[in-house]
Amino acid sequence: MKEIDYSKLDEACIPLVRYFNSIGLETKMCCQGHDNPFQSLFWIEFSKNVSIKDIKNFIDNHSYKIYNPKTKRIGKSELMCGWFCLRGLYNRWHYIAGSIEAADKDYEVWTNMDAGKVYWNGPMPEEFKEGIQ
Repeated sequence: MKEIDYSKLDEACIPLVRYFNSIGLETKMCCQGHDNPFQSLFWIEFSKNVSIKDIKNFIDNHSYKIYNPKTKRIGKSELMCGWFCLRGLYNRWHYIAGSIEAADKDYEVWTNMDAGKVYWNGPMPEEFKEGIQ
């Protein structure tokens, strides 16, 4: 992986760029968005080496837990503030968020998940609360 000069990046992108690179999702370029309707999105483009399998693994490992009280089963929800898509002339994967605040929230949730914290989409069932952060 090429050394990144973080001083040349948009300041709000730095935490997520560092994070993605540290977990093996190599980044190519980024933008925190601008105060203009045609360039308002926060985005990070990944290198051509990042595959659909890499993105799927990331999403699978960073999903909210969801509980169905009727069936008493736990599943996963892929809800997040931003989203991943394949776009651009070179068909590279991108992480896109509607705002810096949305990207910051994803970063907070993902790093907490990596540290072992469990996130629930909705209330956590009482029987699972013991022993879970």
